[in-house]
Amino acid sequence: PTCKPVPTNAVGVPEFSQFLLKHGGQEPKGERVRYAHMATIGLLPNKTLLAAWQASMWYEGAQDQTIYTTTSLDGERGQAWSLPMELPGRPSDSARWSPVIFSDGATGLTWLFYTQSAHRQCLRPAEGKHPELWPPGGSIHAVTVSVERPHWSPPRTLLAQEDEDFVPKVIANQPIRASSGAILLPFWREARTAPATCPTSVDTESAGVLVSLDGGSTWQARGRIRTKGTHLIEGTIAELETGCVVLMFRTSKGWAYRSESCDAGTTWADPSPTTIRNPDTKMNLLGWHAPGHTLLLAYNNHKGYNDAGCRKCRTHLTLSMSQDGGLNWKNLAIAEKAKVNFKKSHYPSLFQVGCDRVLLVFSRGYSCCAPTASVVCVGSGGIAVGLSSTGATLLESASPKHHKHTQTIPHVLDNGMQEGRDFMAYDNKGRPVSFSKVLESALTHAHLEPKVVFLGEYHDDPVAHALELEIFKRAVDNKPSRENSLALSLEMFERDVQGVMTEYLKGCIRERDLEKDGRSWPNYSDYRPLVELARSQLVPVICANAPRRYVSLAGRTGRDSLHDLPPHALASLPPLPYPSPSE
Repeated sequence: PTCKPVPTNAVGVPEFSQFLLKHGGQEPKGERVRYAHMATIGLLPNKTLLAAWQASMWYEGAQDQTIYTTTSLDGERGQAWSLPMELPGRPSDSARWSPVIFSDGATGLTWLFYTQSAHRQCLRPAEGKHPELWPPGGSIHAVTVSVERPHWSPPRTLLAQEDEDFVPKVIANQPIRASSGAILLPFWREARTAPATCPTSVDTESAGVLVSLDGGSTWQARGRIRTKGTHLIEGTIAELETGCVVLMFRTSKGWAYRSESCDAGTTWADPSPTTIRNPDTKMNLLGWHAPGHTLLLAYNNHKGYNDAGCRKCRTHLTLSMSQDGGLNWKNLAIAEKAKVNFKKSHYPSLFQVGCDRVLLVFSRGYSCCAPTASVVCVGSGGIAVGLSSTGATLLESASPKHHKHTQTIPHVLDNGMQEGRDFMAYDNKGRPVSFSKVLESALTHAHLEPKVVFLGEYHDDPVAHALELEIFKRAVDNKPSRENSLALSLEMFERDVQGVMTEYLKGCIRERDLEKDGRSWPNYSDYRPLVELARSQLVPVICANAPRRYVSLAGRTGRDSLHDLPPHALASLPPLPYPSPSE
């Protein structure tokens, strides 16, 4: 589109947040999708959004790893999505990796690039509980779709693994069509993750671009970019005002590196560090379609796993803007800033919609693949997800009027339930209030004074369970660093199974043991996300209910009969006599 330049005082305002699907990281292996990662987004020729990601029922690199796609049901908004479908044609003994969507306005084609593992001598051997796993990448393939041909074309091999020293080729970010007409797709050659049986060498590792000068009919690998002391991987590309192109790289140094080419990727300047922090993870560049060659960058704004206020996390997922070729950056919005141990909100991909909106997809999960919310079973095989889609509107100014507007944006839960459509919040006088206000009231200053947040529910109400999880997540995100500053209390579990719960939280027993010996309710799956989040963040869980046999006793013979119970039973009850119910 022909758009106006982004103003220098533009401010990003979160517009919506919608899960594409949720992965079941704690689900039994091989029974449903439990791993999903590497999301990408673009536009189909019919102006419908397309998203894709890699997924497996086992682990990253398992032989069932494939690519799923989903399309928006509401055009370019991205608030509702279709049932995910597997990209057809995957060989049964090969993994597919890192889909990349490219919407080529010049030809009307939508491309889906991906890599496919090849050559069984490159399989990493089984180890312990892990099956044989493929190293990342392989051969680079592509399929296309157009208005004239609304179904995916047969896959084409653009660059085979056996080309160029047999090293696996890997991709991660979308290509660009330069002003010269050339299409440049970033890729890198990764040998360090391949086993010794794979006939390659770490000396062959380097980054480059796959270039087409004829609209995608033929492709040529160009560039061997490398530097001492760090890998240069997951390159992301944009065109500069000079007509040159810039690649920015993930590194192990804590900073992103960059390199420029002014001859369509044939030669490249020596890589150099930038001012962009990088905790050794993927970033994504987007050249804004407007005069001025504005660059947008989505990245995790911290240097290492442990310097963001949480352990082994990737957070501060930030959208920034540069108007000088990427030398200086201004933050526009933060899509994710929670400081939760082991949680990762990372691997962003950007896509411009029209002249005033940019979509961001990213992976959200935990280091151990734990889900961020309950598993959503979609279709016969279940569907995995930790992928969410967030929009940010680029506003004309940062005036108080616009800041006021941000306060009225409906709250959207991780499972897609939206304030105003699925739930409403009211104060104690029955007046409507925003759910954000409820969160602020419930959790503000909790570190200064003891506070109990009491949540009532209908036990079979999915909206209530989603709201409870949202409130508990916020409490976890804001809890003080001191030990035992937060606890979760559940009516479902009775006081005499506290030991069982503690054993599960410490990893001593299996989940099936908790459900059986803890006498959980039949719909434990509705409460499971609360328990799993508490477990991952070392938050105590209190089994709060009186044992049902004593409740039955009081109901049959009156509460005075509880005084006759032996001391060990009284330990599972509140102090006696307990008061009468409130009116």
